[in-house]
Amino acid sequence: INAEYMGVPRDLVIKLLYTENEVGLGMSHNKLSIMFVDIEDFTSMCEKVRSHILIELMAEYLDAMCDVITCNGGTVDKFIGDAIMAFWNAPKKVEHHEKAAVDSALKMSVKLEELNYTWRSKSLPLLKIRMGINSAVVYVGNIGSRDRMNYTLMGDGVNIASRLESLGKIYKTQILATYAIFDKVQDEYLCYYLDLVQVKGKEKTIKVYQVVCKMEDATKDQRNMSCIFNEVMDMMQKHSFKDVMDQICDHRIRGISHQGLEIIFDRAQNNLKTGRTTIINQIMMK
Repeated sequence: INAEYMGVPRDLVIKLLYTENEVGLGMSHNKLSIMFVDIEDFTSMCEKVRSHILIELMAEYLDAMCDVITCNGGTVDKFIGDAIMAFWNAPKKVEHHEKAAVDSALKMSVKLEELNYTWRSKSLPLLKIRMGINSAVVYVGNIGSRDRMNYTLMGDGVNIASRLESLGKIYKTQILATYAIFDKVQDEYLCYYLDLVQVKGKEKTIKVYQVVCKMEDATKDQRNMSCIFNEVMDMMQKHSFKDVMDQICDHRIRGISHQGLEIIFDRAQNNLKTGRTTIINQIMMK
């Protein structure tokens, strides 16, 4: 692929080369799986690391992450600073694209561990990443001006994936996904039902899930944690806030902890103090 096509999805370039269609502005509706990936504390790292080291580190990191995405049928849309935006099911159709996105996220996590192992031996900075995954019907196609176009996505579904990635900082998780993803992967991947979240400015609520691992690789403790979250969220739905607090306290005593449980505990406690019945986390999606 020539340099003039750098930055354009490879599958789109191949499609254009083998058809006589002219490139023009235009978008269509399609159901896709969308992923945002971001590096934790990247800004502070930039202030501490020399520029040539940072460039080499980022090049190796981005090459590895993009290889995983494309090998799993994904399209890398763009880099937004240190962040990666990717999607599945366009321009090439991907069967079970929700599973492809989740599988990519887990493989990216493993690949990053391998990179960190190598960087540690060279006394280089280590990276941590957060990922948000959503599946939705969005606009996909060419958008821009007469002189400059970008093959990309638009729509609420894209924004939700981006906000999920950011939400991982609050819940201290690596991979978060929506119910639209969970619904398609729950038989093959273990996910925790973390919380019910409010989209700012809208009545719509979103079920948020933490992607943990393939079901076949799940440990007893991980399966137990999944049951704990299901029980706690069921109690929250029934407004049994005292039971929620008692159960989480009991798990603390037994050494079982998760930031998501602490967030739910604080909400249940506040409800008991104020007489409210809030079951939704309203901190998300500005």
